[in-house]
Amino acid sequence: GEEIRPTRTANITVRLQTRLEAGSEFIMSYTCQTCQRNDFESHGSLAGHRRFCDGGKWRCNWCNCNAKEAGGKNPGPAGPSTLCSPCGGRFRGGATGPLQINAGGKFVCPVCAREFENATAVGGHMRFCDGGAWRCEWCKCNAQQCSGKNPRG
Repeated sequence: GEEIRPTRTANITVRLQTRLEAGSEFIMSYTCQTCQRNDFESHGSLAGHRRFCDGGKWRCNWCNCNAKEAGGKNPGPAGPSTLCSPCGGRFRGGATGPLQINAGGKFVCPVCAREFENATAVGGHMRFCDGGAWRCEWCKCNAQQCSGKNPRG
């Protein structure tokens, strides 16, 4: 369609467009001045977006992921909205800093030193990691020597 010149009021760009295929109907869209996203059909939807929009600048203080990768912003030692969801969960669980990353770029379990591709994999592993201390009650083998930790077989 044909685009009419944008007007700017109260830090909001309003763009009027005509839709030729459906007649001569005016469609108003609003543009976020922070990230330039321009598909908001109402001022209310733009206002809701702007409450959380940072223009892609936010980063987790521990793992440096961005807001799209974070799955939510959580409080950390530096205050509210400073950690991503996985790091925020680790902080609530008692962690005092980010996961260790070795020279090869792999995440390292702080208990057993096993390497993982991402922080989520380390988190899943750590739910069950005992650092090799587990022993079978019957034969005293460790986890690597048997088929697992299941006492039912």
